[in-house]
Amino acid sequence: MAAALGANVRAAKVPEIGWLPVRLEPAHHDRLFHDLPASFVTCVWHGDIFDLPAGAVALARSKMTACQAFRYGTNAYGLLFHLEMKPEMVAACVSAFEPRLRQAGIDPTHCIIEAADHFKRLLAVRETVFNRWAELVAAQ
Repeated sequence: MAAALGANVRAAKVPEIGWLPVRLEPAHHDRLFHDLPASFVTCVWHGDIFDLPAGAVALARSKMTACQAFRYGTNAYGLLFHLEMKPEMVAACVSAFEPRLRQAGIDPTHCIIEAADHFKRLLAVRETVFNRWAELVAAQ
């Protein structure tokens, strides 16, 4: 989406993979992210990064990545982190990409253990965002 909006998309110096903290930008007026914790741990799994598209509003960042989420206009959202990931999905990704994870210095077993540890804590955030998204879609 960032590329379609004309933003620069490029390979990150190192992949950002695992259950990592994401910090929300001041998003108190955003329909999806208002009233959520300022920071939460979520699944991050990407090797590319992008600049904030012109006219977009930054919504989240991580220690390694300046733009983890943005809104363009009133209804278009781009998220780099993965609220949808469940432990079994992480296990499937680990299985599919294990050699690449090891090459990047990431312990595949640790990814699976982290998923079990963090998934339950993320449920409230993920349900809130997904329910708000469904309401937004239903209103269109």
